[in-house]
Amino acid sequence: MLIQKKWWQIILFILAIVLSLIFSKIVGKFSYSIFNPIIGLGPIPTCPECIDGFILSYLFFITLLLNLIKTKIYWLLFLLPIILLINPPFGFLILGTLLIIIAWLLAQIILLAYQRIRK
Repeated sequence: MLIQKKWWQIILFILAIVLSLIFSKIVGKFSYSIFNPIIGLGPIPTCPECIDGFILSYLFFITLLLNLIKTKIYWLLFLLPIILLINPPFGFLILGTLLIIIAWLLAQIILLAYQRIRK
């Protein structure tokens, strides 16, 4: 199931971005309902939960998709700069890390089920 072609990885990143755009409001509202951050001084975006929701959902989907195709990319190194983009409240950092772990576990379960069905 290892994909060698580079264009599959590009398609994978585009798919992760599209899925993140679709689920950004849902994840953002969920995270803001849990952590209820205090918005500081400065310009406030019209939809702050959309921005954080996009980053959090991108972390989830890119981890899931990269692990499903078993690329030899060190995917965690690509996620570390993205985690730093999350707003300062540490709740979002914890939620981002938790989403990465959940996506990795979900990918491992899917791959295990795929191997068992294939046999």
